[in-house]
Amino acid sequence: PQNDDANDILAQTEQALRSMQENVLFSASMDAETNEAEFMSEDDDNTDGRDEVAEGESVYANSYVDLGKVDTVGFDFDYTLVTYRKELLRLIYDMSLKRLVEEKEYPREMLTSGLKFDPFFSIRGLAVDRENGWICHLAYTHKVAVAWEGRHRVPRPKLMDEYSGKRALSPTERKKRLKPLNDLFSMAECCLMADTVQFFLDRDIPFCPRSAVNDVLGSITGTHISGEFHKKVAQEPAKYFEDKPYLRAVL
Repeated sequence: PQNDDANDILAQTEQALRSMQENVLFSASMDAETNEAEFMSEDDDNTDGRDEVAEGESVYANSYVDLGKVDTVGFDFDYTLVTYRKELLRLIYDMSLKRLVEEKEYPREMLTSGLKFDPFFSIRGLAVDRENGWICHLAYTHKVAVAWEGRHRVPRPKLMDEYSGKRALSPTERKKRLKPLNDLFSMAECCLMADTVQFFLDRDIPFCPRSAVNDVLGSITGTHISGEFHKKVAQEPAKYFEDKPYLRAVL
């Protein structure tokens, strides 16, 4: 099907799923206590002496792959072979901010105004609206549940007005307006985006939100693919990588 046809199908599917979920919410809540009681009873009956395995230590098998027919096994680097410290996100933020000033000609005051990565502000799973520069959190129904303009939460009336009162975006609108923030670099990206907007708002500097979003995203991308970034990390692995004492044995 064409793009418009596919989007119509997705929209109809979302509506159907939403209706189905509303129909089962009540019965699910009524069954919750019963199910919990059954699970607790099963746990009480489990007397085989097996120790519980911590979730982080669990191993999940892929039974669909015949490893006897596999010649080479590759490992993803980020969060598979290596787990990063928060210092890495600070480095990404600082290098991207510097790139924003030096290459995009943003105010040099941004380098001396105390802007820095805030690990308590951003999380993966958010999205930035390319049209207004807002950091958005979407509900499971794809409604914009909460949004932040800079470091301030957008009032509900303004939120409703921006998204036509429904706050639910169609698949086409989501693809056009929202850029997901769902990887390692996204946390620094989210923080730098909010700080840049807040910097302009605090100083009454007129700006184009769409251009600001593009510039911040471009600075983050440029930092990611630059050799300078990887060189800095490679020079001080103990600073940016968490210790993995068993990695050598695994490999």
